[in-house]
Amino acid sequence: MKFKKKCTAFLLAATCLSAFAAGCSQDSKNDSSDTNSKAESGIVIKRKSEYFKVFPGELKDDYVICAGKADLEIIQDIDEDVPASSSYYRFSIISAEPLDDSDIKVEIDTNVPYTVSFWESVESKEKFEQALCLQYNKFDWNNNDERTEKRVNAEYEMLTDDQFPHYYTKLCTVVFGKEGSAKEENEAESLYIPAECFTSEESINEMKVSVKGKAYDVNIGEIKFETNTEPGDDGENALSFGSDSYGRTNLYTIDNGGIISLTKYQADIKNDIIIKDIKLLNKSETLSLDEVSIGEDYYDRKEWKKGEDLELSKDSQVYFNFTFKDTAFEKIHDGVLKVYLAIEYESGGKTYTANEVLDFQCNITDPHILYAVYNDNIDLESYYDR
Repeated sequence: MKFKKKCTAFLLAATCLSAFAAGCSQDSKNDSSDTNSKAESGIVIKRKSEYFKVFPGELKDDYVICAGKADLEIIQDIDEDVPASSSYYRFSIISAEPLDDSDIKVEIDTNVPYTVSFWESVESKEKFEQALCLQYNKFDWNNNDERTEKRVNAEYEMLTDDQFPHYYTKLCTVVFGKEGSAKEENEAESLYIPAECFTSEESINEMKVSVKGKAYDVNIGEIKFETNTEPGDDGENALSFGSDSYGRTNLYTIDNGGIISLTKYQADIKNDIIIKDIKLLNKSETLSLDEVSIGEDYYDRKEWKKGEDLELSKDSQVYFNFTFKDTAFEKIHDGVLKVYLAIEYESGGKTYTANEVLDFQCNITDPHILYAVYNDNIDLESYYDR
């Protein structure tokens, strides 16, 4: 599983819609023939092919909304000083023609202020990446010997761009919050969620998206706005996570039963401390903290067990490794998860709590993979596991 660094706020401002790779529709009627076909298009390539018989289908609708699953808990006070990127949701729209920003309207039934921004439509008209084309054809990744690889490569080289769909993808971002100062003494302008939005806890499960007047009800998972029942007290500030840990963690995929690993999460220890407890503040019934290891050397860490005390020395730099499990994300390849951690420690005979906000995203932004998943319903499990 690949990912970048840690999490609280600022995401890569532009997840480039790059690396195009996706597949081909399951609806081909010529799957057992000797000729390649393009699903529902009637285009037939007059040559024999063993590995590339099924190609991407036509757009199943005028517009295809690509909305991943969210499991976001936005907790009052903990998020008060966190930049806007920690409280957003992204989705994409596939269309036959490029879309202007004014073509799209997003409505969410919530008291929380939000804004919607858009990226320019990205054109896709080239052939899909080889592995994803093989995935459309249910290629057996366990039977990829040297002879097979050569034949696959030779056949793939014969494919041309005009055998693949020509379409556009537009990325849309919903940011929850409004501009202003999160606290009176904070002069910095940032996006934040006002306290009055948390007078009653609410949950968002869907949004209405209209594209050129055509309306879609879109399920987005769950975004919850909650009050904080366990505020932290980190007045000692003896445990602080460094700037290298700042940002949003990008995951290549969430798999293995919803297992999410965060490694080399760097922290500075300013005084001698004793780690007393590490727990989740999330109220989610599907999320758990399965394992924690800590050490001054990344390659020599000690596993921390609940109920144990772990001493950390003054002026040291340590690495935390966290392993989470969210059963809501089993076999999910497009989604956003937000984790709240409370780390209780003792310093100078007093007990303090450091709260950390971790944002994990596994957003599909590659236009070809979006097409395969949301238009052609291609199962990517073996594609990612290959």
